[in-house]
Amino acid sequence: MAFYYDEERGTLEGIPTVEETDSSITIATRHFSDIVVSSIPQSALGPDAEVDTGFLPGIDDWQFTNYGSYIAPPGHCAGQAITAIWYYTQMKSAGEPSLYGRYDEGTRDLWQDDARAYRFASTIQKDIDWDGWSVRYKKLAPKAQKDNSMAWKQFVYSMMVTGEPQFVGITNTTEGGGHAMIVYAISGGALQIADPNYPGSLDRQIWYEDGEFEPYNSGSDAQAILEGYGKAYDLILYVGASSLVDFGKVSSRWNEFEDGTIGNDRFPAYVIQTKNEAGDRVELKDRYATTNKIISINVHSDSALLAYYMTRDSEALSPTQKGGTEFELKPGNNYLGMYVVGNKDGSWEYVDFKYFNVVYETEKDKVAGDFTSMNNNIWGVLQSSGTWELAAKNATLQHEDEDTNYFSLGVTKGASATLIITAKASLQQPTVRFDSGDGYQLIKYREPKLYPLTTDFVLDMEGEYNFTTDSSADTLQIDFTLTSHDQYLAISVVFGVRYDVEYYDKNGQLTSVSEDLFESDSYCASFYIQTN
Repeated sequence: MAFYYDEERGTLEGIPTVEETDSSITIATRHFSDIVVSSIPQSALGPDAEVDTGFLPGIDDWQFTNYGSYIAPPGHCAGQAITAIWYYTQMKSAGEPSLYGRYDEGTRDLWQDDARAYRFASTIQKDIDWDGWSVRYKKLAPKAQKDNSMAWKQFVYSMMVTGEPQFVGITNTTEGGGHAMIVYAISGGALQIADPNYPGSLDRQIWYEDGEFEPYNSGSDAQAILEGYGKAYDLILYVGASSLVDFGKVSSRWNEFEDGTIGNDRFPAYVIQTKNEAGDRVELKDRYATTNKIISINVHSDSALLAYYMTRDSEALSPTQKGGTEFELKPGNNYLGMYVVGNKDGSWEYVDFKYFNVVYETEKDKVAGDFTSMNNNIWGVLQSSGTWELAAKNATLQHEDEDTNYFSLGVTKGASATLIITAKASLQQPTVRFDSGDGYQLIKYREPKLYPLTTDFVLDMEGEYNFTTDSSADTLQIDFTLTSHDQYLAISVVFGVRYDVEYYDKNGQLTSVSEDLFESDSYCASFYIQTN
């Protein structure tokens, strides 16, 4: 049997055999890299062979089911199988955690929200050189149909030599159509299968008896099975994973997976929009705040007809009218999920899934905010949409995002600069009473000011800075000098509110007064200072 040799990793990968004689071997290869040929006694490759690669469904396959997508409507079984094999042999072998569930994003029981992983599998499915594979298939299939033992022996031998799971392609030779899976072990006279249509299942096998494979029942994707279009695949082919797609390409796509851009060059681009209080269409981003109880949501694409389904707090969210695009918000945070589908030849297929938080601010919220302290009866101190006053000397200040309190500050190298931060908020001064056996307490909030309490620094700069927190003032001043180019200082400031506690005895006589500052994580700002 022939193998590719990866000099960098020191590993081997089996190459499909078309035909072999006592003096020659014919292989089906996508490329001619370093190739070695090895032999083993036929007796070691019999039906009683036992091989285990360590790969296990429910640990090393993907957690989502293959339902296909907009760019792979018939299913992305090959992409799902190849990426799982790639991760196991390239990432887990280097010490990374197991794949199953690692990239389950959001809700475990909702496969649609595993967007990065799902789009990764579909993208690799699309990257496969299917035309090249068709040529090799026409060479492999006739021999495999006549002699199943060659494929069996290749699975056994390649797994013995490499210790790695193998890619298997199956076909229905009568009706047509194919499917792709992973062979992770051989035992009991069967290939042990990880099927993308049945993720995590340990009871999938292709049985081998008297030199013949029994047909394997599955489908092009899980939806086909649900709709009664499953098939019995009678042709079992040994297929080297890199004979379909270069693992270097998979590694490149993994970089896109990690930075969240996977599939952007394959799936239709789109923008999620809503209408603001003025009736203008704006992009709907995470942490969008509105005073409208009813929100209108639209998904626009220049290249595809798209639709969507909504969730809130992991539950289905229905529009106010059937088939409509308006949804009723609850006061405060609305953690919305959007499942985007696209029309592909009359069928609605997977495109993407996005989570974002929409904050519905009622009139009470504008005054009270979402601030609470040690008791739910204590309320009414912060304005959720408060403002910031900032001044900078020898520097240029830019507000990065209108929906969040993120600011960047550009400073000339070598210049001394001062940043002054003032936080404003609308505060009420409610009087909250707490009764006890010995009397009662009155908690009274003070004037409408926020006070800087805590800070976190991320420092990567040469120079000096001076930062002073004064809990008696509502202004924060930072003095600094940066002496190196392209260095930065990132500061996160959390503000709090001052209140008094008055203690009264059971006769209603004031006995003492104390003051305190309550820290509020709901009101903070981040500042990014960088030299120009």
